[in-house]
Amino acid sequence: VVGAAAGKQSGVEAARKAQKFKVDQDVLGVFVNMMYPAKILKVRPETTKQGLPIWQYFVHWSGWAQKWDEWVDESRLHKLDDAGLKLQAEMAEEAKRAAAAKRALAGKGKRKADDGGNRGNIDHDAAEPKDKAMRVG
Repeated sequence: VVGAAAGKQSGVEAARKAQKFKVDQDVLGVFVNMMYPAKILKVRPETTKQGLPIWQYFVHWSGWAQKWDEWVDESRLHKLDDAGLKLQAEMAEEAKRAAAAKRALAGKGKRKADDGGNRGNIDHDAAEPKDKAMRVG
């Protein structure tokens, strides 16, 4: 009986899917809404707070110092293939659009303190004032 019980897996272990990635595999990983190349250094089985079985991977972000290495859930990793590279490009494009929109919003409503936002009779792009009376000399 002890041998049979020892050979049985827990419900969590039986429900765990096969791991998608292996140690030393190059992958793409999501970090702060961008996707970066990474290398898997370690793999471990984990269980979420809800009791769901998952795999976690200890990754080294390529080109970054070792202090940034971290454990990430499988959901943050993608294969380094055409589909992964396409997703990486899409995420980069979306990040550019979001940054441009943020800059546009930040620029709205700003007024120069010196003229209260009223450009008046002065063409700030011209070499001389529009009104002859304002010209010097």
